[in-house]
Amino acid sequence: MGIVTKLAACVLVAGATSCGLLVIRQQRIEAAYQMSLAHRRLLQHDERSKRLRVAIHERLRQDRVAALADALQRETGERLVPLLLHECYIVETSAPMAPADRGPPAPARDGPQ
Repeated sequence: MGIVTKLAACVLVAGATSCGLLVIRQQRIEAAYQMSLAHRRLLQHDERSKRLRVAIHERLRQDRVAALADALQRETGERLVPLLLHECYIVETSAPMAPADRGPPAPARDGPQ
């Protein structure tokens, strides 16, 4: 009777270990699935952000803004003055600017700091 009891105990321990390993495996699969869903949502939000930026850029073209300003001026009679007098260009540089390229230093502030 002692050997049968030991064998039954070994089978129960092996079964419990197998069940524990299956639970851990299922949790890992669930975590990977949740990560893939989060990544997919991130990509969808990134794509939507790009589309919105393109739509904003198309709506804010210089000729369209000028046409809207002219229409507003005809409608209200007020003259709109542009905030920017010259076109601005954003230039990305990979190297930091040299001190000579940065312009004059900021004036010192008077008063308590």
